Parts: sequence; structure tokens; C-alpha cells
Amino acid sequence: AQISSDEKTKKVMITQGSTTIEVKEEVSVSNGELFVNTGDSKQKISILPQEAKNIALQNTKMQITSFSLETSKDNLTYVVNGNQTGKLLFIWPVEFEVKTQINAQTGKIEVNKPIWAVFVTN
Repeated sequence: AQISSDEKTKKVMITQGSTTIEVKEEVSVSNGELFVNTGDSKQKISILPQEAKNIALQNTKMQITSFSLETSKDNLTYVVNGNQTGKLLFIWPVEFEVKTQINAQTGKIEVNKPIWAVFVTN
């Protein structure tokens, strides 16, 4: 992974392969591992951006519209938003929003989509 920063905006960019993500907090490297300073502590990034993107795409069939890394006191979470299409009850074409959250430390994934999406086929 490559790390770059913009002095004007004070934003840090983490690039891995063709995937770049913007981080608003301070990023550091220690012993070859990435950490984000969340104020109270430093949180390790175990899942890199390209891996998180691949996890999201493997678990959904969405077109990605946004990709970010959100921080809280004790958690780093990749948020991948996108749109998914299919046919409702095999008949009506539909498009709906999907929000996928991936824990940057454990890789645990949570997919949020409309409740009626269970009736959509691809």
C-alpha cells in the first residue's frame, strides 16, 4: 500500500492497486503495519482498501458509488455504497441501494439493503 498526503486539505490517501481511499485522520506506519490515530488510540488497519472492496463485491453484485473509511473511538470501518439491479419476483426490473460495512480490523461484513430485496433475482 502507498500513503500520500495533501498539505492543503490535510487528507491522507491510502492506495492499494487500483483502489484509493481518503482518510481524514492521521495515518502512521509501524513495523510494516498501518495505523490510524482515532484521537484516544491508534487502530490497526488489518484489511487494506483493495481487500475491503473485493469483500464487498464478493458479497453483493453492486456497482460501487462511494467508498470510505470511517473511524470511531474503537473501530475502523470501510463503508461501501452502491446500487444493485435485478428483477422483483422475476418480473419487474428494479434498482436499489446497498450499504456494506467492513470492519478494517477483523474483515467482518454487514450488508444493508431494503427488506424486499430478498425477492429480487439477478
